[in-house]
Amino acid sequence: MISKRPGRKPAFTRRQAIDAVLAEGIETFTLRAVADRLGVKATALYREFSSRQELQVAAIAEIMVDIEPDPNVASWQDALRQIVDRQWALCERYPEAPLVLMTQPEAFGAVMPRCAAIAQGLAELGIPGGVEGAAFAFDFVGDTTFETFISMQPYLVADEDGRTGVERIGVMTEGLPDIFGMQDLGERGNLDLKVEFIIAGMEHGLFPGAVTRK
Repeated sequence: MISKRPGRKPAFTRRQAIDAVLAEGIETFTLRAVADRLGVKATALYREFSSRQELQVAAIAEIMVDIEPDPNVASWQDALRQIVDRQWALCERYPEAPLVLMTQPEAFGAVMPRCAAIAQGLAELGIPGGVEGAAFAFDFVGDTTFETFISMQPYLVADEDGRTGVERIGVMTEGLPDIFGMQDLGERGNLDLKVEFIIAGMEHGLFPGAVTRK
């Protein structure tokens, strides 16, 4: 890791650098490409960020504010649904963000304070299990949302003949029962049904520390 360089103040703000990262792609950006967008040399970035990873983590921390539920949401169930909707919207705006968050511990560490605040808010709304139950549910719907977004992308992309992955599977499996409902999948797959499944599980006492029903 390179330490931040002393010297005169850079001719760009942290927010401008983060915006450049988001425009380039939060996983695949290069320092040179970010610097080009800012009109500076790549070395100038080290006056504000000690490494590429620090810049990437700063960008992740900045965009995660977008998933917070409304402060006046009426119930923890609706709060979880809002979180999922906003997390999906974040994925659509920044398609590379899910992979960064799921594969880089530093990125997850950077958003922990915000995640803890969201879990606290869910607990205050009365989610079963208190803060621990809230963290479990938030982590569950969060992972499910990211994984669904990543896994659905190949099925939505059209090939040179204009057929999506879902349509190609339909041709390959013609005459077979569509037990997974592939031909009826929307762009979110079965995400919303899975979220309702998680909510129902919480309502029925399936969370850490609860007594397991036999």
